[in-house]
Amino acid sequence: MNTLRRYAPGFADARLTQTSSRIGVRDTHRIVGDYCVTVADIKTGKRYEDTIALSGYQWDMADPKRPSHQRMEGQTMALQFTEIPYRSLLPQGVDNLIVAGRNVSSEWDALGVLRIMPACMAMGQAAGTAAALAARDHLTTREIQVAALRANLLKQGAILVPQ
Repeated sequence: MNTLRRYAPGFADARLTQTSSRIGVRDTHRIVGDYCVTVADIKTGKRYEDTIALSGYQWDMADPKRPSHQRMEGQTMALQFTEIPYRSLLPQGVDNLIVAGRNVSSEWDALGVLRIMPACMAMGQAAGTAAALAARDHLTTREIQVAALRANLLKQGAILVPQ
């Protein structure tokens, strides 16, 4: 806090009034991606040709107005997993930027299925692999061959289809 008071404009009189016992950020800004994963996609078990990761989690977004209430409780999912398409990691209008994690392009209620650590790690693996392929082949992250990305991920042991 002293560093902020000393060096950050506007913080000279700042005071810390409360902190959490632990960090538990569950929702952040999400990109508007080339594809947005929707609640309908998850409910119907939509499959994608550019799947780069799977999530095996269920609905998990508490109602902001009633935190102990799950808005999607009782809503069925067609499959026990959700596919995550590569396009949902690519921000519209920006080349050579890939996101991974809870900033993935999705509807708010769909985010609860995608934001868990195993899915975030799988998205990170896909993002890093895609960046390496783009650099190797002198392409943008949109220009890479998704089939090659998926093949590389499978060689690395990624799970792209349920077992």
